Amino acid sequence: MTDYSPESFNHRYVSLPTGLKMHVVDEGNPSNTCILLIHGFPDCWYGYRKQIKPLVQAGYRVLCPDCLGYGETTPYVESSDRYSSKKLAEDMIALLDVMKVHKAIVIGHDWGGFLAWRVGLFFPERVLAICGICTPYNPPHKTYLSVQEVAKIIPVFGYQVWINEKKELAESEMTQKVEGFLNMMLRYPNEARKDPRAAAEFIMGKGLDNLPANFPKGQLLTDVEHKYYISQFKKSGFKGNLNWYRTHKVNFECEKDLNPIIRHPALMVTAGRDSVLKPESTKKMEEFIPNLKRGHIEDAGHWILQEFPAEMNQIILNWLGSLNLKVTNSKL
Repeated sequence: MTDYSPESFNHRYVSLPTGLKMHVVDEGNPSNTCILLIHGFPDCWYGYRKQIKPLVQAGYRVLCPDCLGYGETTPYVESSDRYSSKKLAEDMIALLDVMKVHKAIVIGHDWGGFLAWRVGLFFPERVLAICGICTPYNPPHKTYLSVQEVAKIIPVFGYQVWINEKKELAESEMTQKVEGFLNMMLRYPNEARKDPRAAAEFIMGKGLDNLPANFPKGQLLTDVEHKYYISQFKKSGFKGNLNWYRTHKVNFECEKDLNPIIRHPALMVTAGRDSVLKPESTKKMEEFIPNLKRGHIEDAGHWILQEFPAEMNQIILNWLGSLNLKVTNSKL
């Protein structure tokens, strides 16, 4: 049986020219083609624990960092402008530079998917291919839309309005109820339906008033995995990572002049039971990504990487095999 304990991975702490001391799991032969894995919220590098070793066994080098605001990457910057898509993309490129990687395959889930697409826009020359998991590619907007306007169009983004309008309350409630909040979020989709009230109220922007601090743990995580997740968010808190949601304006400004077309080979993997990032939100992606392939798991929820690891790994590996990359050494 594969050991997925945190201690079984190779952990490094590297100083980046962007000002971060980044915690990153670095596995595989440094001479092999590099895959950069980017996580979302509420997550950390550990969300890819069931992908890292199979990718290494398939002959790749894997870099999987804690992003800004998460886990053991420091400092926990509080200025929301530091979390712009451009600056976060610069962090990823700085990591590749420090690791002496010239080009990488970039894979992202949730916010990590958003960032993976943006790394391709800002630094196309550093990217071999891109994979988004659950998160669709939305091209840069030509006109500014506030988070409130977005939530009117997509009501399940109501929680983002709450995070923006009730900044201190959001941070304090998640901090005080860290275990209950993570238990509510890190669940199989059928488990979420057993306790619908707190999750539905949060998603629709009504906050966490009705979330018990002792909201029960679901079946998605083992006790060891659960303990690690709790420890990571007790360490980081929420002051930094919630800032990813407070960047609509700064992202508009730094992205508005970008070419929206992504010409890299790309893969979009959707989950049939993701209640927020729904498969239908990806339907226009081919208009902007001509070399797009698709994968789908109908019974998967948002935590598709952890719910169906074998199936996800096969989808990713099949796509990687189809790329026929001529690059066998991605180092600088």
